[in-house]
Amino acid sequence: TVSGNDAATQTNKDAAYAKAQDMISQLDGGADFATLATANSDDSTAAADGGNVGWDCLNSFVTVYTTALDGLSADQYTTEPVEDDTNTGYHVIKCTQVFEVTDATTASDIPSEIKSYLTEGIASMNKSTAFSTYESQLVASADIQIADMPSGLSYDIEPVTTSTSTSTTTTTTTTRFVRLR
Repeated sequence: TVSGNDAATQTNKDAAYAKAQDMISQLDGGADFATLATANSDDSTAAADGGNVGWDCLNSFVTVYTTALDGLSADQYTTEPVEDDTNTGYHVIKCTQVFEVTDATTASDIPSEIKSYLTEGIASMNKSTAFSTYESQLVASADIQIADMPSGLSYDIEPVTTSTSTSTTTTTTTTRFVRLR
């Protein structure tokens, strides 16, 4: 991530774009991505590891990142700065590896780093599910009684309106994991 000192101003946003564009020009000239990331990234954790942010599932990113990453192959980087999801800075992203999971993929085909990523995700989901189950049990066993409001007192609450939306998604049999710098 490259951002201006005060990302709220257009001048600093423009400067961040120019800095990211300059980094791309340096990469085009043969510069080392890790060296540039260490020297220029505002993300101190990623900068400390040469921009390495590890494996992730392509569809876990916000749309602008997914669009930028979808066409990259191993060892390719974005040729235009990618505006971050908070609109305060820009990313230059390098894809270091690609692993596509298909219906024919076996467990032994999956790299150990992706297995770890998936295991951590499943553990997190299990904890979330366990908490939701516990919470539901507490609510179900609670003795909650709602009494009428005493006369002369007002709830003084604005009415709540709700809306629902329906979306349609398409399921594919290929999951693309990318390892990024």
